[in-house]
Amino acid sequence: MTSHAAIFPASRDGDHRQGAAVAAWRRHAFVVPPMLVALAVCFWFATAGDGHLFYREYFCGFYDAQARSILHGRLDVPSKAIGFEAFDHAGKTYGYFGVTPALLRVPLVMAFAHMDGRWSRTMMLIAAAINLVCAYRLVLYLKPSHRIETDTEKILTCLFVLCAGIGSTTVFLVSRTYVYHEAIMWGATFALLFTDRLLAYLAAPSLSVLATVGACAFLSFHARATAGAGTLLAMCMLTLVLIVRASRNQPSNPPSHSPGGVLGLNTVRRPGVHAMLAAGIVIITIGGYFAINYAKFETFQGVPVRLYRMYTTNPRRMKITGGRQFHVENIPTGLASYFCGNALSFGPEFPWVYMVERARVLGSPALDVVEPYSGIPVSMPALFLLALAGIQPLLKGTTPQTRRLRLPAITLLLGGGVVLATVGITERYLHDFYPWLVVLASAGAARLTVRGHERAKTALLVWLTAVSVALNCAFALYFQREYVWGEPQAKREELVDARRAINHILHRPPPPPVTEQP
Repeated sequence: MTSHAAIFPASRDGDHRQGAAVAAWRRHAFVVPPMLVALAVCFWFATAGDGHLFYREYFCGFYDAQARSILHGRLDVPSKAIGFEAFDHAGKTYGYFGVTPALLRVPLVMAFAHMDGRWSRTMMLIAAAINLVCAYRLVLYLKPSHRIETDTEKILTCLFVLCAGIGSTTVFLVSRTYVYHEAIMWGATFALLFTDRLLAYLAAPSLSVLATVGACAFLSFHARATAGAGTLLAMCMLTLVLIVRASRNQPSNPPSHSPGGVLGLNTVRRPGVHAMLAAGIVIITIGGYFAINYAKFETFQGVPVRLYRMYTTNPRRMKITGGRQFHVENIPTGLASYFCGNALSFGPEFPWVYMVERARVLGSPALDVVEPYSGIPVSMPALFLLALAGIQPLLKGTTPQTRRLRLPAITLLLGGGVVLATVGITERYLHDFYPWLVVLASAGAARLTVRGHERAKTALLVWLTAVSVALNCAFALYFQREYVWGEPQAKREELVDARRAINHILHRPPPPPVTEQP
C-alpha cells in the first residue's frame, strides 16, 4: 500500500515549515513588545503626535529632488529643494549630502509622482526598525547557542533593545525628519547592517556574503561619510587580512573548524578571489565618492565651503573655519564635550532637563557653531555602561563570536571619531557613535545574561534604561517643539499648553507665551 507521505510529500514539508515558523516565533516573540513600544514612541515623535506619516515637512524634499535628478543623469537640484544649504557652482545648485537616501527613493519617485517631500518620516521609521532588529541580532549572535532562554536573559535583552531604540539619539533624530537627520540615520543604520553581515562573513566566508558586506559599507559611507568611515576602514582591514591569507598559499580545502585568529575569520577558500572582491569594493566606494564630488564641484572635496551659500554670504564663518570643515585642534574639545559627564542642564519648565549649548573648550578650536548637545555618558547611560562592560569579553576573546566583534567595534569607533574634528558641536553628531555604542553594548548585554546576581543586574539596567529613555525623549521634545525652525506654530503652542497644565497641577505660575519662529 502506498503511504500517505508518498502521495502527499508536499504536505509533510509544509507542516514541517509551519512547525519551524511557530517554533521560531515562540523563541523570539518576547522581544516584539519592546520593539513595538520603541517604534510607537518614534512614530509619535516623527509625526509630531498627529499620526500624519506622509506630511510634507520643511526641508525634507532634497532627496526626492536628488532622486529625480539621478534618473535624468544629473546631480544638481532645483534651488528651492536645497535652499540655504545650497552649493552654487557653474550656475547650478547642489547639496553636499550623500546619495544613499536619494538612491533609496528612486523607486518611490518613479512609482508615486506626487509624493515628493512626503517620504522622510516613513524612511526614518524604517531605519529605526532596522536598528532594533540589528541590536537584537547582535545579542543573539553573541550567545553560544544563539538562543535567549531564561527569563532574566529575556528581560535584559528587552531592556537593551529598548535602549537602542528610544534610550539613544535615535528618538532625537526622528523628532525632526529633515535632511540632516536622515543622512546621519541611514549612515548609522547601514553601519549596523554592515556589522551584521560582516559577522556572518567572518563565521562562514563566501563571496555572496562579502558582496552584501561591501554593499552595506558603500551605502553607509555614501549616506554619511563620518559614520560610514568606520565601515570603509573595516573593509580595508579585511582586504589586508585576505591578501595575507592569499600570500600564505592557504590550502584549497582546509578544515572548517579553523580558529580564525584575532578577528575570528574562518577558513577562506580561494582567499585571493575574496581579496580582489574586497579591494574592488573599497575602490568603488572611495572612487565613487570622489567621482560624485568632482561631478558636482570640479573638486574632490566633499564639502568645498568656498561654494557654500551659508559661507559665501557670511564671510565671518569662512574666517573662523579657514575654509575647512575639519581641524585636528578641535578633537580635545569634541572629546570633552561629547564624553564628559555634565553635558546636561535643568530648567523650571517641563520637561525640566535640557541639553547644554556651551562647548567644553580645550585649547583653541575653530568652532563655527554650537547647538544644543549632551554627553554620551549622561544622556545614554545604559548603552554607555553596557559598552564599558563589553570591553572585557572583546579583549579576552574567549569565543569566536567575541573575536569577530573586534573589527567592527574598533573601526566604527574610529569612524565616528572623525566628527570630533568638525567645526560644529551638536546633538545629532552623537549619532555617529551610535553604531559603535550598539555593537560594544551588545557584548555587554550578552555578558550580563551570564547567570549570577540576576536581581541586581536587572534592577540596575531597568533604572538606567528609564533614565536613558526619559532624557532622550525630553531632548527630542524640546528640540522639536521649542528650539528648531520649521515646525508649525501650533506644535509649539502645544508644549506651552502642556507646561501650563503641569504648572497648574504643581501650583506654579504659567510659562511665558511662545514667540513666533522665523
